[in-house]
Amino acid sequence: MPFFFVLAQSLRMSGLRFISRTISAGPLPCPPGILMMKIFVRLIGIALFIVFFDFALKNTDEVVLRLFWNAEASTPLILLLLVFLVCGVIIGVLAMTATVLRYRRELGRLRTEAKQPPAGSAPDHSHPTAADVRT
Repeated sequence: MPFFFVLAQSLRMSGLRFISRTISAGPLPCPPGILMMKIFVRLIGIALFIVFFDFALKNTDEVVLRLFWNAEASTPLILLLLVFLVCGVIIGVLAMTATVLRYRRELGRLRTEAKQPPAGSAPDHSHPTAADVRT
C-alpha cells in the first residue's frame, strides 16, 4: 500500500477521534457556519498569495522608468509595481483620514449626549430614593 494512502487513512482516523472527543467534550468554540467561513477565507487568502507570488516570479524583467530631467531608474518590474501599490495605499489612507476623524468626533459627541439627561426634563421620581423611604 503506498505511503500517502496510509497517511490519509491515519489522518482520517485521528480526525474522527478528534471529532468524537469534541462532541463529547461539549459545544464547539464557535458555530460551525462561522468556522467554515473562517476556513473558506483562509483558503482564499492562500490561493491569492500563491497567484500573486507566481505573478511576482514571472515579472522579474528589468524595466526603465524615465523620470523628469532625463533621470532614469532601472528596476525589476515587480518592484516598481510594489512601490506604486504602496504609494496608492498611502494616498488612499490619507484621503480617508479626514472622513474617519470627522466620524469619530461625531461619535464621541453623540456618546456624551446620550450620557447626559435631556435639558429641562424633570427628575425621575418613579423609583424611591433612600431619603424617600423612612422606617
